[in-house]
Amino acid sequence: MPVRTAPRNETGLIRPRRPKPRDFRERYLEMGWDREIEDHYRCNWRCIRRWIIEEGKDQLRADRAAVVAAQRAAVRASKRRR
Repeated sequence: MPVRTAPRNETGLIRPRRPKPRDFRERYLEMGWDREIEDHYRCNWRCIRRWIIEEGKDQLRADRAAVVAAQRAAVRASKRRR
């Protein structure tokens, strides 16, 4: 008796992958890789990881580090003014 398999779509996958949103780079730089971004896009960490790789992991991480450093510098500067 033949084994039944799940129907495949034109990509060859059982279920098509969710495409990366247009605003993913901006939201990632704003939120980082946290539960907040998973809730924002309503997807799991594997999907976020794939989008990070598609966007260019090394450059995206460097840009996020620059954003975080700028935020920390702004907090330090505001504390000095007090």
